[in-house]
Amino acid sequence: MASKQNVDLKEVINLLKTHDLQEIEYKDDKKTIRVTAKMTLQAPNTPPLHPETTTQKIDQSPTSSPKTQPELVVNAPIVGTVYLTPSPDEAPFVRQGQKIRKGQTVCLIEAMKTFNHIQADTDAKIVDILVKNGETVEFGQTLFTLEKL
Repeated sequence: MASKQNVDLKEVINLLKTHDLQEIEYKDDKKTIRVTAKMTLQAPNTPPLHPETTTQKIDQSPTSSPKTQPELVVNAPIVGTVYLTPSPDEAPFVRQGQKIRKGQTVCLIEAMKTFNHIQADTDAKIVDILVKNGETVEFGQTLFTLEKL
C-alpha cells in the first residue's frame, strides 16, 4: 500500500511539471495529495536570465544614492482573485514596511476554487502593496514591490 501511495505522489508531481501548473490536488476515498509549485520573484521589466536565477539587481546610475537597494517585485503567477488575509476576520499576511523571510506566504490567489499560496523567494522588506483584498489579478500583474535585505 505504501508503494502505491508513492507512485500516486510521483504521478501528481509529474502532472504539475508537465502542464506547468502552480498547484494540483488529487483526492480519492483514502487520501488527498496537494502539490504547490514555488513562486519566484523577478526584477521589474527584466526577464530571468536562467531558470534558477529569478531575481536581478537593477543597475544604478551614478546620480543615484549608494544606499538605494534594488527593487524587486512579486508578480501574480496566475489569473485569479487575490486575498491579502488568510480569512476575512484575520490580520493580513504582510503589511507595508514589514520585513519578510524567504518562504513566507505574502498572499493567496484563488483560481478555479483552489487557493495558491504566494510565497517570498528571498528575504526582503515590503515597499508597497499594489492590490486590494478580493481584487481580480492578471497573470504577471505586480502585487508587491520589495526591497532586498
